[in-house]
Amino acid sequence: MEILETNFSEKLPEIVEAIDRASFVAFDQEFTGLFRENTFSQPYSSIGSHYSKTQRSFDEYIVIQLGLTAFWVDPEDETKFQCKSFNIYLWPRGRRGSFRCESSCIEFLVNNGFDFNKLFSKGVPYCPLQEAEKMKTQLLKRQAEKTKQLANAEPDISSHIPIPDEEKETLDRACEEIDKFLESKDEELIFDTFNGFQRKLLYQLIEQKYFTKITATAKELDRNRKGMAITRKKSPEEEKKLLEEKFEQEMKNLEAQIGVTHVFKALSESKTLIIGHNIFCDLLYLMRQFTGALPDDLDDYKKLVHDFFPNILDTKYLCTAESLKSKINSTVLLHLLEICRSEPFQMPQVEFLGEQKYTIDDEREHEAGYDSFITGICFISLANYLKIAPKDLNARCKKLKSFKNKIFLMGLEDVNCVNLTGPDAKPSRQHVFHISFPQTWKSGDIARHFRNFGPVYIKWINESSAFVALQQKEYASCLMKSIGKTPGVTVCPYSEFENSPTPSDASRKRKPSEGKPQEEEEQKSVKKSRVASKRFEESSD
Repeated sequence: MEILETNFSEKLPEIVEAIDRASFVAFDQEFTGLFRENTFSQPYSSIGSHYSKTQRSFDEYIVIQLGLTAFWVDPEDETKFQCKSFNIYLWPRGRRGSFRCESSCIEFLVNNGFDFNKLFSKGVPYCPLQEAEKMKTQLLKRQAEKTKQLANAEPDISSHIPIPDEEKETLDRACEEIDKFLESKDEELIFDTFNGFQRKLLYQLIEQKYFTKITATAKELDRNRKGMAITRKKSPEEEKKLLEEKFEQEMKNLEAQIGVTHVFKALSESKTLIIGHNIFCDLLYLMRQFTGALPDDLDDYKKLVHDFFPNILDTKYLCTAESLKSKINSTVLLHLLEICRSEPFQMPQVEFLGEQKYTIDDEREHEAGYDSFITGICFISLANYLKIAPKDLNARCKKLKSFKNKIFLMGLEDVNCVNLTGPDAKPSRQHVFHISFPQTWKSGDIARHFRNFGPVYIKWINESSAFVALQQKEYASCLMKSIGKTPGVTVCPYSEFENSPTPSDASRKRKPSEGKPQEEEEQKSVKKSRVASKRFEESSD
């Protein structure tokens, strides 16, 4: 179901009802920016350092499409599922501020059919939860004050501000028009040329001078202009009814302004199982957009996520299960779908309810609603292979406990997840070294420099530095004492490099050498291109 500003208020109860009913909810998102190569330039960073660097790299990008698919067991056949999908366009309508766009990401979305005209003209507003609560509190306070004024039949001018001298003439003319209106038989007087400050002053003046005679209300004019409508006072009963109607409309307007934040809140309050695929960055975006600035400390961030979503499962991490990983040669979402359609896996039976109906044969990848549906389908198929019955696919499932709240982590060589509910892995890096060398060096030169210590894995940083990991870790303790010295070459343990005041953090990738037909250079070039391609594909799951 496509959700826009034009139908959001109508469909919100249906979205909330589906979330509350669901055994699990799969989600996906599209952003204005996505990939930063320098995020992966230090594959042996601590998880905390990687988190800090990633959230800075993705700062100021926003979510522009949120896909949700709620799944529950068919009440008439517990071997089948029913589901509803929602594809929500998000736009910061009516909000000041700016955000970043990455041109390649926007082009990528356009090429995959993303409708930016629909986003800009009909996207649903949103705001951080704290801001939403603040706006609601302020509105209720203003309404309570107006109710009190009506009951007392006396204006409250205690909070009025003085009228500046330069505005007195404007307000005098307004009073003249109001006096003429009261003498006429006109039903309404419109002020359409006042700015916001002048309207505030006029509201004050009306409260003070015309409190028993007229009522002033805000009025939307053409071309998104704001004005003020003046009408004669009615009986106390009629005034009370009009005030209640005004309050109701004000609350509706506020709820519309809060927008998609209602969906985020419903997801959090449901405590249901939330399913996503490769969601480390998705969660960064989601939490920042709906809860505000992210904590600097990783542990504080983990607590923030877990407080809002205590039951999260990343299907990319689920694929690392011992009984699954040998059967899965690629965890890119669409590749995973193809794997789940073949033996030894099988596709689940799912009945679509509601207006939006996807099928696994649709070519609608990178539409958030479709990708959330595919994520849910793959999750059911993987769970079925793990002998988990459909009725057990929920937050209480014991067989999923070891996979819950562990978010798959890309970019680090020896850590594959962030544990939201416990300590993270801290692998030894004693076998890892940082090396600086002349720009003319190739992979073979580095390997020869470490030849006395067995095979090595090389991770380039830039054209004159790299990380080197020994495959035979037992040689690490003696390396610094026995490695030969070469002019222009410096080797240090990773721990020393990591703790240095200004470690090299260049983001430029080493360029493949030209005119070098040697096998080692060809293999290095192929390997690096595959890694870059895989990262882009996996980042866009």
